Amino acid sequence: MEMDKIDPSVIKLMTDEKLKEYLPSYGDRVAVFGYCRRREPEPSGRKSKLFERLRGKLTYQNQKDIVENKEHPNSNAKKSERKIELGWLHFRDKHNSLVQMRTKKGTGT
Repeated sequence: MEMDKIDPSVIKLMTDEKLKEYLPSYGDRVAVFGYCRRREPEPSGRKSKLFERLRGKLTYQNQKDIVENKEHPNSNAKKSERKIELGWLHFRDKHNSLVQMRTKKGTGT
């Protein structure tokens, strides 16, 4: 098995028929499968640290969303951006009256 570079991570991926070539006894195969499942290596290195940071951020974001939903039952209150439109009343000397100025398309203020 060492010559074929078969380690516990490879054994977890092998079928029973393939492992039978190396371990003819059924009991030995079952024991090896069980050992390989129990023996999960601890993640180490740069990748695992990145995954841990990502998990932490996602957990924090989910908790933050839950708190915000409880504080603001109104969906408009949760928005981070607002749209503000300005309008004015224009005084017409000719008619001596105020006229509301609208957008070019005629809607809104």
